Amino acid sequence: MRSRSIWRGATVVALTAVVAGCSGTRPSTADAVPALGTVAVITSVGQIARPTDVYLPTLAQDNEIIKAMNVVQAACMRGFGLPDNPYEVLGLDAVFATRTSVSDEYGYFGTGNALDQGYDRVTDQAPARTNRPALPAASLAVLTGKNRAGAPVTSYLGRTVPAGGCAMYAQDAVGGPLPQPDISTLPDGGPQIPPTDPRLVAADARWSACMAAKGFSYPTPIAAFLDPKWVPQSEAQFQDYTVTPAQIATATADLACKKSTNLVGVAVAVETAYDKQYIAAHAAALARFENQLHDRVAKAERIVAGQPA
Repeated sequence: MRSRSIWRGATVVALTAVVAGCSGTRPSTADAVPALGTVAVITSVGQIARPTDVYLPTLAQDNEIIKAMNVVQAACMRGFGLPDNPYEVLGLDAVFATRTSVSDEYGYFGTGNALDQGYDRVTDQAPARTNRPALPAASLAVLTGKNRAGAPVTSYLGRTVPAGGCAMYAQDAVGGPLPQPDISTLPDGGPQIPPTDPRLVAADARWSACMAAKGFSYPTPIAAFLDPKWVPQSEAQFQDYTVTPAQIATATADLACKKSTNLVGVAVAVETAYDKQYIAAHAAALARFENQLHDRVAKAERIVAGQPA
C-alpha cells in the first residue's frame, strides 16, 4: 500500500487515512525482477523492516519538528500581543504504526491489535485531530492569516501578518510541512513493486486458497482489507458503527492464513529485493533526501534549545 497521508500545515494538521492510497493494485515497473534473499518466517508486525525505512522520518523526529514549530509560532503570536494555541497531532503514533501493519503486498497484518477490532478501518479513517481549544477571532486570524470568512488577513494593529499567518511562518521556519512516514515521498516515488511479480502472485494464490477453505473468497489480502463492507456508508452509520462479527471472522481468518502460508515473509522479502534495487539506482538522490531530513531535524533541535537556527 502506498500510504498517502496529507499533512496540512501547522494550523490544523489532519491526516487522511492511510487506506486512501490503497488501490488494490500495485504499480508496474520496467525493472528486472530482482532475486530474493532469505525469506524469513514473519508472524508479528514487529518483525517487519525494509531497507528504505532508514530514509523515512521517525516518530521522534516528527515530534521534534512539531515542538520547534510551536516555539516559532508562540513567538510570532507574542509579537502581536496575542495568546498562542499550540497543537499536538493526536494519532500520530498510530499513523507510524499503520505504515507497517498495512501494505499493498500483504494487506492487513495488525498483529498488535485485538482481533475483536477486525480490520480497524473506521479508526484508520478518523482524521487525527488537534487539541486546540477555540480561539478568539483576532487570534485565529493572525494564527491562520485568514478571517472567519476565509479572506486573507495582512495586518493586525498596524503590524504585518506573515502570509499564511503565524502557523505558516512556523512551518516555513522548519523547512515546510511535517515530513511523512510514507515511502512514496522518496525520490521518484520510492520503489515500485509490480503486481505481476511471480513470488507475490504465488503467495497470494496460497493465501486465497487458505481463505477459501475457511469460507472466504478474496483474490488478494489487500482486497480483503479494502472490502467496502468494513466502512460505514453514511454519517449516521459512522456514529453508530460497531465492528461486525463478519469483519472479525474475516480478519481472524486472514491473519491465520497469512501465518500458515508465511505470506508476509514472502511479501517482505519481495519488498526488500525491490528496495535494494531502488536504493542502488537512487544513491545520490537518497543521500540528498536523507541529508535534508537530518538538516531539518537539527534545525528543529536548535530552535527548541533556544539557539540560532
